Amino acid sequence: MSDRLRLLLGGAPKCGTTALLHYLAQHPAVRVPVLREMPYFARDVEYQRGWPTALERYFPGYQADGEALVGKHVMAMYSRAALDRVAQHDERLVLVLVLRNPVDRAYSHYWYARQRGWESGSTFEAALARTEATNGEVGGRGSALAYLSIGSYAQHVERAMEAMGEERTSIVLASEVRESTTQVVQRCFDRIGVDSSIEPNIESRHNRTVRARSERAARLVYRVQREGSPLRRTVGQVVPASVAYRVRYAFNRLNAGSSTIPDMEARTRARLIEHFAPGNDVLARLIDRDLTSWNS
Repeated sequence: MSDRLRLLLGGAPKCGTTALLHYLAQHPAVRVPVLREMPYFARDVEYQRGWPTALERYFPGYQADGEALVGKHVMAMYSRAALDRVAQHDERLVLVLVLRNPVDRAYSHYWYARQRGWESGSTFEAALARTEATNGEVGGRGSALAYLSIGSYAQHVERAMEAMGEERTSIVLASEVRESTTQVVQRCFDRIGVDSSIEPNIESRHNRTVRARSERAARLVYRVQREGSPLRRTVGQVVPASVAYRVRYAFNRLNAGSSTIPDMEARTRARLIEHFAPGNDVLARLIDRDLTSWNS
Protein backbone atom coordinates (compact mmCIF):
# COMPACT_ATOMS: atom_id res chain seq x y z
CA MET A 1 0.00 0.00 0.00
CA SER A 2 1.02 3.62 -0.58
CA ASP A 3 1.49 6.11 2.23
CA ARG A 4 -1.23 8.24 0.63
CA LEU A 5 -4.87 8.37 1.66
CA ARG A 6 -7.19 5.96 -0.12
CA LEU A 7 -10.46 7.32 1.24
CA LEU A 8 -11.54 10.59 2.85
CA LEU A 9 -14.86 10.87 4.67
CA GLY A 10 -16.60 14.22 4.35
CA GLY A 11 -20.12 15.59 4.12
CA ALA A 12 -21.38 17.66 7.02
CA PRO A 13 -21.25 17.61 10.83
CA LYS A 14 -23.72 15.31 12.61
CA CYS A 15 -24.35 13.11 9.58
CA GLY A 16 -22.76 9.87 10.81
CA THR A 17 -19.16 10.18 9.59
CA THR A 18 -17.70 9.46 13.04
CA ALA A 19 -19.63 6.20 13.30
CA LEU A 20 -18.65 5.23 9.75
CA LEU A 21 -14.98 5.92 10.47
CA HIS A 22 -15.20 3.72 13.58
CA TYR A 23 -16.64 0.83 11.56
CA LEU A 24 -14.03 1.19 8.83
CA ALA A 25 -11.28 1.18 11.45
CA GLN A 26 -12.25 -2.35 12.49
CA HIS A 27 -10.75 -3.77 9.29
CA PRO A 28 -7.25 -5.16 9.95
CA ALA A 29 -5.98 -3.66 6.68
CA VAL A 30 -7.32 -0.14 7.38
CA ARG A 31 -5.55 2.58 9.35
CA VAL A 32 -7.42 5.68 10.59
CA PRO A 33 -6.00 8.87 12.14
CA VAL A 34 -5.22 9.19 15.84
CA LEU A 35 -7.23 12.44 15.71
CA ARG A 36 -10.93 12.31 14.88
CA GLU A 37 -10.74 15.13 12.31
CA MET A 38 -8.05 15.57 9.68
CA PRO A 39 -8.28 19.16 8.35
CA TYR A 40 -4.93 18.92 6.55
CA PHE A 41 -6.35 19.80 3.13
CA ALA A 42 -8.28 22.85 4.38
CA ARG A 43 -5.63 24.54 6.52
CA ASP A 44 -3.14 26.48 4.42
CA VAL A 45 -0.33 26.50 6.98
CA GLU A 46 -0.66 22.79 7.69
CA TYR A 47 -0.88 21.91 4.00
CA GLN A 48 2.20 23.96 3.21
CA ARG A 49 4.22 21.88 5.69
CA GLY A 50 3.69 18.94 3.37
CA TRP A 51 2.22 15.45 3.47
CA PRO A 52 5.14 13.76 5.32
CA THR A 53 4.54 16.07 8.30
CA ALA A 54 0.80 15.43 8.18
CA LEU A 55 1.38 11.68 7.88
CA GLU A 56 3.38 11.67 11.11
CA ARG A 57 0.79 13.89 12.83
CA TYR A 58 -2.26 11.82 11.93
CA PHE A 59 -0.74 8.36 11.39
CA PRO A 60 2.35 8.31 13.63
CA GLY A 61 4.77 5.49 12.90
CA TYR A 62 3.09 4.46 9.65
CA GLN A 63 5.47 2.38 7.52
CA ALA A 64 3.39 1.72 4.37
CA ASP A 65 3.11 -1.86 5.57
CA GLY A 66 -0.02 -2.87 3.74
CA GLU A 67 -2.66 -0.81 5.56
CA ALA A 68 -4.97 1.49 3.58
CA LEU A 69 -5.12 5.00 5.04
CA VAL A 70 -8.59 6.42 5.68
CA GLY A 71 -9.17 9.97 6.96
CA LYS A 72 -12.11 12.19 7.88
CA HIS A 73 -12.81 15.88 7.56
CA VAL A 74 -16.50 16.70 7.56
CA MET A 75 -16.03 20.26 6.27
CA ALA A 76 -13.78 19.39 3.31
CA MET A 77 -16.48 19.79 0.67
CA TYR A 78 -17.16 23.40 1.72
CA SER A 79 -13.73 24.60 0.55
CA ARG A 80 -12.81 24.63 -3.12
CA ALA A 81 -9.12 24.85 -2.23
CA ALA A 82 -9.46 21.78 0.00
CA LEU A 83 -11.29 19.85 -2.72
CA ASP A 84 -8.60 20.65 -5.28
CA ARG A 85 -5.94 19.46 -2.86
CA VAL A 86 -7.85 16.26 -2.13
CA ALA A 87 -8.21 15.60 -5.86
CA GLN A 88 -4.47 16.10 -6.43
CA HIS A 89 -3.37 14.04 -3.41
CA ASP A 90 -3.64 10.66 -5.15
CA GLU A 91 -5.52 9.63 -8.28
CA ARG A 92 -6.95 6.61 -6.42
CA LEU A 93 -8.32 8.62 -3.50
CA VAL A 94 -12.09 8.34 -3.07
CA LEU A 95 -14.15 11.08 -1.40
CA VAL A 96 -17.19 9.76 0.48
CA LEU A 97 -19.76 12.41 1.39
CA VAL A 98 -22.32 11.53 4.06
CA LEU A 99 -25.49 13.65 3.96
CA ARG A 100 -28.44 13.85 6.34
CA ASN A 101 -31.86 15.49 6.28
CA PRO A 102 -30.68 19.10 6.72
CA VAL A 103 -33.44 19.98 9.19
CA ASP A 104 -32.53 17.15 11.56
CA ARG A 105 -28.84 17.78 10.96
CA ALA A 106 -29.11 21.44 11.95
CA TYR A 107 -30.98 20.66 15.17
CA SER A 108 -28.55 17.90 16.16
CA HIS A 109 -25.63 20.19 15.35
CA TYR A 110 -27.07 22.92 17.59
CA TRP A 111 -27.22 20.61 20.61
CA TYR A 112 -23.78 19.21 19.84
CA ALA A 113 -22.38 22.76 19.69
CA ARG A 114 -23.92 23.57 23.06
CA GLN A 115 -22.37 20.44 24.54
CA ARG A 116 -18.95 21.41 23.16
CA GLY A 117 -19.18 25.03 24.35
CA TRP A 118 -19.32 26.55 20.86
CA GLU A 119 -22.93 27.69 21.02
CA SER A 120 -24.26 30.15 23.60
CA GLY A 121 -27.76 30.55 22.18
CA SER A 122 -30.28 29.39 24.78
CA THR A 123 -32.73 28.21 22.11
CA PHE A 124 -32.41 26.79 18.62
CA GLU A 125 -34.59 29.62 17.33
CA ALA A 126 -32.20 32.22 18.81
CA ALA A 127 -29.25 30.47 17.21
CA LEU A 128 -30.99 30.43 13.82
CA ALA A 129 -31.86 34.12 14.14
CA ARG A 130 -28.21 34.96 14.82
CA THR A 131 -27.10 32.87 11.85
CA GLU A 132 -29.56 34.63 9.55
CA ALA A 133 -28.79 38.10 10.93
CA THR A 134 -25.05 37.66 10.32
CA ASN A 135 -25.57 35.95 6.95
CA GLY A 136 -23.68 32.98 8.36
CA GLU A 137 -21.83 31.37 5.48
CA VAL A 138 -19.56 28.37 5.55
CA GLY A 139 -15.98 29.54 5.40
CA GLY A 140 -16.50 32.77 7.33
CA ARG A 141 -15.90 33.48 10.99
CA GLY A 142 -18.04 31.19 13.13
CA SER A 143 -18.83 29.04 10.09
CA ALA A 144 -18.97 25.91 12.26
CA LEU A 145 -22.34 27.26 13.46
CA ALA A 146 -23.71 28.19 10.02
CA TYR A 147 -26.63 25.82 10.56
CA LEU A 148 -28.49 26.81 7.39
CA SER A 149 -25.58 27.17 4.96
CA ILE A 150 -24.03 23.87 6.01
CA GLY A 151 -27.28 22.09 5.15
CA SER A 152 -27.50 23.64 1.67
CA TYR A 153 -25.67 20.69 0.16
CA ALA A 154 -26.31 20.87 -3.58
CA GLN A 155 -23.76 23.52 -4.57
CA HIS A 156 -21.05 21.90 -2.46
CA VAL A 157 -21.70 18.38 -3.72
CA GLU A 158 -21.65 19.65 -7.31
CA ARG A 159 -18.33 21.38 -6.66
CA ALA A 160 -16.92 18.19 -5.12
CA MET A 161 -17.95 16.19 -8.18
CA GLU A 162 -16.32 18.76 -10.44
CA ALA A 163 -13.07 18.64 -8.50
CA MET A 164 -12.91 14.88 -7.95
CA GLY A 165 -14.87 13.53 -10.87
CA GLU A 166 -18.08 11.57 -10.32
CA GLU A 167 -16.24 8.25 -10.35
CA ARG A 168 -14.18 9.29 -7.32
CA THR A 169 -17.09 10.81 -5.40
CA SER A 170 -19.49 8.60 -3.44
CA ILE A 171 -22.66 9.89 -1.81
CA VAL A 172 -24.00 8.08 1.25
CA LEU A 173 -27.15 9.08 3.12
CA ALA A 174 -27.11 9.10 6.90
CA SER A 175 -30.18 6.86 6.86
CA GLU A 176 -28.13 4.28 4.94
CA VAL A 177 -25.34 4.41 7.51
CA ARG A 178 -27.95 3.80 10.19
CA GLU A 179 -30.15 1.21 8.46
CA SER A 180 -27.72 -0.61 6.10
CA THR A 181 -24.48 -0.17 8.02
CA THR A 182 -22.72 -3.37 7.01
CA GLN A 183 -23.46 -2.88 3.31
CA VAL A 184 -22.23 0.73 3.37
CA VAL A 185 -19.03 -0.23 5.18
CA GLN A 186 -18.33 -3.15 2.85
CA ARG A 187 -18.82 -0.92 -0.21
CA CYS A 188 -16.17 1.39 1.24
CA PHE A 189 -13.85 -1.58 1.80
CA ASP A 190 -14.35 -2.55 -1.83
CA ARG A 191 -13.58 0.98 -3.04
CA ILE A 192 -10.19 1.01 -1.31
CA GLY A 193 -9.20 -2.50 -2.36
CA VAL A 194 -9.31 -4.40 0.94
CA ASP A 195 -11.23 -7.58 1.77
CA SER A 196 -14.88 -6.52 1.58
CA SER A 197 -16.24 -9.71 3.12
CA ILE A 198 -15.31 -8.57 6.63
CA GLU A 199 -18.35 -7.50 8.67
CA PRO A 200 -17.91 -4.75 11.28
CA ASN A 201 -19.32 -4.88 14.79
CA ILE A 202 -22.17 -2.39 14.61
CA GLU A 203 -23.72 -2.92 18.04
CA SER A 204 -22.47 0.27 19.67
CA ARG A 205 -23.41 3.84 18.73
CA HIS A 206 -20.88 6.61 18.27
CA ASN A 207 -20.89 10.40 18.63
CA ARG A 208 -24.48 10.55 19.86
CA THR A 209 -25.97 13.96 20.42
CA VAL A 210 -26.17 14.59 24.16
CA ARG A 211 -26.64 17.54 26.49
CA ALA A 212 -23.73 18.88 28.53
CA ARG A 213 -23.70 18.42 32.28
CA SER A 214 -22.20 21.90 32.51
CA GLU A 215 -22.39 24.22 29.51
CA ARG A 216 -20.40 26.82 31.44
CA ALA A 217 -17.48 24.38 31.82
CA ALA A 218 -17.76 23.44 28.15
CA ARG A 219 -17.54 27.10 27.10
CA LEU A 220 -14.52 27.63 29.35
CA VAL A 221 -12.66 24.66 27.89
CA TYR A 222 -13.53 25.81 24.38
CA ARG A 223 -12.18 29.33 25.01
CA VAL A 224 -8.89 27.81 26.17
CA GLN A 225 -8.42 25.37 23.29
CA ARG A 226 -9.94 27.24 20.32
CA GLU A 227 -7.84 28.36 17.37
CA GLY A 228 -5.85 31.52 18.18
CA SER A 229 -6.00 31.08 21.95
CA PRO A 230 -2.67 32.18 23.56
CA LEU A 231 -2.94 29.36 26.10
CA ARG A 232 -3.47 26.84 23.31
CA ARG A 233 -0.31 28.05 21.60
CA THR A 234 1.63 27.77 24.86
CA VAL A 235 0.33 24.29 25.64
CA GLY A 236 0.96 23.22 22.04
CA GLN A 237 4.67 23.90 22.46
CA VAL A 238 5.04 21.25 25.17
CA VAL A 239 2.07 18.89 24.73
CA PRO A 240 1.71 16.78 21.55
CA ALA A 241 -1.51 17.40 19.64
CA SER A 242 -2.57 13.77 20.10
CA VAL A 243 -2.28 14.10 23.90
CA ALA A 244 -4.18 17.41 23.97
CA TYR A 245 -6.88 15.79 21.83
CA ARG A 246 -7.23 12.87 24.24
CA VAL A 247 -7.58 15.28 27.17
CA ARG A 248 -10.33 17.22 25.38
CA TYR A 249 -12.01 13.98 24.37
CA ALA A 250 -11.94 12.73 27.98
CA PHE A 251 -13.45 15.99 29.22
CA ASN A 252 -16.22 15.85 26.64
CA ARG A 253 -17.07 12.30 27.68
CA LEU A 254 -17.14 13.23 31.36
CA ASN A 255 -19.26 16.30 30.62
CA ALA A 256 -21.77 14.35 28.53
CA GLY A 257 -25.10 14.26 30.30
CA SER A 258 -28.59 13.26 29.26
CA SER A 259 -29.15 12.02 25.73
CA THR A 260 -32.74 13.26 25.87
CA ILE A 261 -33.05 16.19 23.48
CA PRO A 262 -36.34 18.12 23.40
CA ASP A 263 -38.37 17.98 20.22
CA MET A 264 -37.95 20.83 17.78
CA GLU A 265 -40.82 23.30 17.77
CA ALA A 266 -43.29 22.35 15.04
CA ARG A 267 -43.36 25.78 13.43
CA THR A 268 -39.55 25.90 13.38
CA ARG A 269 -39.44 22.52 11.66
CA ALA A 270 -42.03 23.65 9.12
CA ARG A 271 -40.05 26.81 8.36
CA LEU A 272 -36.81 24.88 7.89
CA ILE A 273 -38.45 22.27 5.67
CA GLU A 274 -39.66 25.11 3.44
CA HIS A 275 -36.20 26.73 3.51
CA PHE A 276 -34.31 23.60 2.46
CA ALA A 277 -36.87 22.10 0.03
CA PRO A 278 -35.67 23.84 -3.18
CA GLY A 279 -32.05 22.85 -2.54
CA ASN A 280 -33.07 19.31 -1.67
CA ASP A 281 -34.81 19.01 -5.03
CA VAL A 282 -31.68 20.20 -6.84
CA LEU A 283 -29.55 17.73 -4.88
CA ALA A 284 -31.93 14.85 -5.61
CA ARG A 285 -31.53 15.44 -9.35
CA LEU A 286 -27.77 15.87 -9.03
CA ILE A 287 -27.17 12.57 -7.22
CA ASP A 288 -30.19 10.73 -8.69
CA ARG A 289 -31.65 9.84 -5.29
CA ASP A 290 -35.14 10.05 -3.83
CA LEU A 291 -35.03 12.70 -1.08
CA THR A 292 -38.77 13.37 -0.80
CA SER A 293 -38.72 12.25 2.84
CA TRP A 294 -36.58 15.29 3.62
CA ASN A 295 -39.39 17.61 2.54
CA SER A 296 -42.02 16.40 5.00
